[in-house]
Amino acid sequence: MRLEKAYAISVVSLLVIGLSLAIARAEPQASTSQVWSGWVGKITDSACGATHKTADAKECTLMCVRNGSQYALVVGEPAAKVYTLDGSASALEPLAGAMAKVQGDLNGTTIKVTSAESHR
Repeated sequence: MRLEKAYAISVVSLLVIGLSLAIARAEPQASTSQVWSGWVGKITDSACGATHKTADAKECTLMCVRNGSQYALVVGEPAAKVYTLDGSASALEPLAGAMAKVQGDLNGTTIKVTSAESHR
């Protein structure tokens, strides 16, 4: 009887451990950095985000960046998500106010840009 009880406890323990490991592997792990194939959105600035203060999005973006704002990417409508872009200003400047595909690494709400190109 004791042997059967010890065997049953061992089996249950192994099942609990196995189930715990399976659940731990299935849950997404919190990561501060993600590699993503790309985001498509409008190149803007971090001060204006999705709503510019002037009618010309390109000129507004360039003016805000000249005044210290960072380039940003607005993705999705109507509930737009704004990502700050950490990349070459000379590569992002021609895309200001336009739709673009941006590739890079995501860290929080900042994309470390590896490439950016026009997207129609």
